Amino acid sequence: MITPLSGMGSGFGNWMNGHFWRMGSITGMQEPDQNTSGQNLFLGTWDWGVGLQQFQSLMPLDELFTHQYGTDVYRTEDGSHWSVITQAGFGDPNNSGTRSLEATPVGLFLGTARQRFGAEVLLRTSGSTNALLAPRRLRAQSGIVSGQTVNLSWDPPPNAVSYNVYRATVNPISSMALAIGTINVPLPDGQSIKVTMQEIESGMFDPLCTSSLSGTLSGLCNLAEALSSSGFLSSPASFPMPYDLVGQTNTPGYSEQAPTTLSSLYYVRAVDANGNLSDPSNIAAGPSKSAPIAPVACDINGDGYVDANDIALITESFGTPVFGANDPRDANGDGQINVLDARMCTTACNQTGCLLQ
Repeated sequence: MITPLSGMGSGFGNWMNGHFWRMGSITGMQEPDQNTSGQNLFLGTWDWGVGLQQFQSLMPLDELFTHQYGTDVYRTEDGSHWSVITQAGFGDPNNSGTRSLEATPVGLFLGTARQRFGAEVLLRTSGSTNALLAPRRLRAQSGIVSGQTVNLSWDPPPNAVSYNVYRATVNPISSMALAIGTINVPLPDGQSIKVTMQEIESGMFDPLCTSSLSGTLSGLCNLAEALSSSGFLSSPASFPMPYDLVGQTNTPGYSEQAPTTLSSLYYVRAVDANGNLSDPSNIAAGPSKSAPIAPVACDINGDGYVDANDIALITESFGTPVFGANDPRDANGDGQINVLDARMCTTACNQTGCLLQ
């Protein structure tokens, strides 16, 4: 089994991300939340959840899912740590997909796919202007090591005095359907029939839907066809609930017991002495689905190798505070992050010239 470098499951932990539709990159446009190489990769998804809106009988389910309708767009500086641009179609559930991404001299253009009301075009001209930088490289310990304990850590930004930790609890779709109980499916004569999601997907009504009655039971039969083709309840599907503040800490680390059997999603915001909040960090799934990576001296981004990315992360941290006794950026352990650490780690690179792995 090959485990994901991001540590997140299928669809960035959201089963409604049917596929990754488009990617686009901007290189060299330095931003506060980029590394010194100026790497910026954007990824947009197609979200099939908007299709639930066509079934009025699924209104209880629709109300549970609506906060995540619409395309997701993510950004990464290294391919492992992904920050959220949107997880809800830029506030419009009709933006079901990211159909195009194009980097230009004036910024990154994004075109959406929509089933109705026409496409939208959005332009990103620059990164955040928030004076308090976001925590970077939020990561969770591998579940192979931690079991059902979530262990998070992150790189603290300058001027942060505390951190808020947010969680989107991830539930199995099947358990959410069970919580709904029965739903009313309308019949042509104005009456309705009460059924459960389990009954529909089990095929209980298939004989009726292949008989002469199928025309009079179109609402039920269309719903049965949609559920059976998607394997809605039988698949190991996951769905994140809205993010909630679950913890506050003065150190760049946080632990808790996993709230469900699935990996939930987390992000962190820094707080300065005046109570100002940073932008969110990247998101991480905890417990992580990645394989355990043994600590390596000078491996700042935790990918198991020492290369140019790690040297860049040390260089951009010159003069910033050391966090803890084992801050990997302070390679020589003198309590400072400076050129001596960069030189020391350059000699530890896995490849000549510190070429990327």
